[in-house]
Amino acid sequence: MKLIPLCIALGFVLLGLSMALAQTPACQTQRCVYLPLVLANPEGPGGTPTATATTTATAVPVTPTITPTASATPTATPIVPPRLEFVDGSADSLVTNLPDGFVNVQNQGLLAVTLTGWTITIEDKPNDPVYTFPAFTLGSNRATVTVYTGSGTNDEGSLYWGRTTATWLSSDVLVLRDAQGTIISTWEMEE
Repeated sequence: MKLIPLCIALGFVLLGLSMALAQTPACQTQRCVYLPLVLANPEGPGGTPTATATTTATAVPVTPTITPTASATPTATPIVPPRLEFVDGSADSLVTNLPDGFVNVQNQGLLAVTLTGWTITIEDKPNDPVYTFPAFTLGSNRATVTVYTGSGTNDEGSLYWGRTTATWLSSDVLVLRDAQGTIISTWEMEE
């Protein structure tokens, strides 16, 4: 009768030992099997039983499991229309008939805008000359380009149309259109 409680107690001891061994570094990278055992009573049926724990580590091949991870679903970046507008201008002089007019186009947006192929026309005068922007990108954050009706050398802040006579007159309403023809801004010329 004494043997049964002792066996139960030894079972708990061996279970604890087996769990402790399972925490060893070798068993963190491999699968280990522990076989606790052996109850022996060297003194015979009436003697004090002793327990001997034996641990056998058996390497079991580990097959890696690939767990799919959620990836960010690309979201479409909203298309923000350019925020360009005319901010200043002066008509060509009728007195001299010289092309000395200009208009300032300013980018109010946070992104640079390619103006290639954009146009400036005169409202209600479809037969008048049309200025078409050359290959040009206007910077962001209030970057401004001045478009002159006369001649000069284009640079990052100035574009020249090369007209030889007055084109933009007082009270003309200029219309800025993107390359698809959408009206972006208008400006009434003043002397």
